[in-house]
Order: sequence, then C-alpha cells, then structure tokens
Amino acid sequence: MQRITITIDDSLLNQLDSLVNTKQAKNRSAAVDSLLKSALSQNTVETAVILAAGKKDKLWSEKHNCIKPLAIIESKATGATPMSVIELLLKKLGEAGSKRVIIVVGYGGDQIMALLKDGKQFGLAIDYITD
Repeated sequence: MQRITITIDDSLLNQLDSLVNTKQAKNRSAAVDSLLKSALSQNTVETAVILAAGKKDKLWSEKHNCIKPLAIIESKATGATPMSVIELLLKKLGEAGSKRVIIVVGYGGDQIMALLKDGKQFGLAIDYITD
C-alpha cells in the first residue's frame, strides 16, 4: 500500500465520516479505499454475450473471403498485430476486466471455436452456444 494526501470538500468529508466505524470501514483511510474499489469495479462487465451467428448470406464478407467475425483488421487498437474483429473484441473485454464471454455461433461457428478455443489467451473463459 502507498500513502497519499487528498483535499476534499467538507460535505463530502462528512459523508465519508458517516461510513467510519461501520462494517464497511474502521477509519477514513479504509472508507476511501472501500469507496474507490466499489466505484472502480462498477464499470466492469463480468459476463459479455457476443452474437456471431446468422445465415451464410448475412455473415459472409466478400471483401475478406471469410465470415465477418473473422475478418482481419489493422488499426491503432490492434497495435502492430493484425487480428480478427472478434479477437479484438475479446482482447478489449479482457483488458477491461471481463471474466467470461458467451459467444452465440451459427454458420462458421466451428472456425470461430477453433480460433478462440477456451479464451485463456485473452484472460477470459469462453462458452459457446450453437444457433
């Protein structure tokens, strides 16, 4: 742990003090720690659902000659490594703290499952539902 110094408004300090000596916090430092952990974890999607199913005529990308979720893209978001649309999405979900992804697959689902496997390479657990 590291020590920091902060300046806060009196009314906010009064609200913080109302948490002290409760089950949530023994002192101001513990109250601030608890509130920050709670606030920062609220933006994390623990389980995401990706819809990658559909009919061949809707899913096929003529430009990339593959199903759209597997189309390779290059952008600032992928860094130097070209990756598929679905891989980039999983990479970003993993970086954001997600733990589990459910992918609904249909046409071409076997290719998606073969590429992504169980999701460990993204720090995720992937489950598949076949449409």
